[in-house]
Amino acid sequence: MIATNFLPTNQRVDVGVRAPFIDGVRYFAGIDYGDETYLFKRQDAVTHRATESDLLVQKHLLEPDQTIVTLNMSDDLAWFWSRVNLYLYTCNNPVGQSPWRVSSVSVRLSPYWLSIFAGGG
Repeated sequence: MIATNFLPTNQRVDVGVRAPFIDGVRYFAGIDYGDETYLFKRQDAVTHRATESDLLVQKHLLEPDQTIVTLNMSDDLAWFWSRVNLYLYTCNNPVGQSPWRVSSVSVRLSPYWLSIFAGGG
């Protein structure tokens, strides 16, 4: 779950996963552009437990105690509202096994500076 279908880059973006937060479960992220795929560095996808103060909970998109993955997205990931598929997956399984959870959402990415310009500053 995300709060919008338009994601500006060059900032942190929270993505909600409708699964209970389990300490130690690691999520990874990737972006599929259709003709190529970008995998986020491990440190660019950080998880935490959703609380009442999180925007996704306040907007009733996620329940407290579910999982939020915060992605650190650089401007070089997007250009002019490019449509991509964003994937989140877990990798706590033994090496060589498939992730036990995969989530995906279709979004449009745009550089932060373009988002500010389009929004009128």
